[in-house]
Amino acid sequence: MKSAQNHKRMNSTLKRLFLFIGFAIVLSTPINAQDYCYVRLGDASGLNTDTYQAGLETATREFIQQYPTLQDSFKVFDFGFYLHQESYQGSFPEVLQQKIDEVANLSPYYLLFGKQTDKTGVYTKFWVDLKLPGSGQF
Repeated sequence: MKSAQNHKRMNSTLKRLFLFIGFAIVLSTPINAQDYCYVRLGDASGLNTDTYQAGLETATREFIQQYPTLQDSFKVFDFGFYLHQESYQGSFPEVLQQKIDEVANLSPYYLLFGKQTDKTGVYTKFWVDLKLPGSGQF
């Protein structure tokens, strides 16, 4: 009799353990950036901008809805970077060109915001790159 009770108790404990593990896996699975129209790629400033993310996602979706040709092919990307040196080759920092290359692989059309932080302060300069289709009305 005790063996049957122990067996039931062990099965119950195992079920709870598997449910807990399954729940933990679901919670720890990263959210796919492809599910969003507004994608935050990271921010070296250390500022917490979590409270703005839902509003930015909503605004991006509303913008895309106005342009049917952009549906499923346009995203807004945002990242913050720390500029370690004031001088750089070309018209903008290398880290920005790296992000442009990265987002071009993520979405055919995009709006990219780069927020520069440097020794003078947080978000001292904003960089913008926009890629839209060459034809159509905008």
